[in-house]
Amino acid sequence: MRPINYECPACGAINSVTCIGAVAAQTYGPPEQCYPAEDAEIDPGACFNCNHEFDIDKVFDELPKPEDFDRDDRDDADEDGKNWSAD
Repeated sequence: MRPINYECPACGAINSVTCIGAVAAQTYGPPEQCYPAEDAEIDPGACFNCNHEFDIDKVFDELPKPEDFDRDDRDDADEDGKNWSAD
């Protein structure tokens, strides 16, 4: 995942933070396909400038929402339309 720029609430420094979403456990099926749950993570978890620990929920709130991406605004939207049109 690409990092986001997150402003430290304590000192205002801009930090490049990578957010990794939580993964639900797989507890059924063949044993080789089962795995434990993993919590969401942010890296780094604290400001490089003042060492303030970031609140993971507030950082995740800063992530762009899917509706923030309007595919028609892209430069290659016309090309995509040609590639996906029915023949």
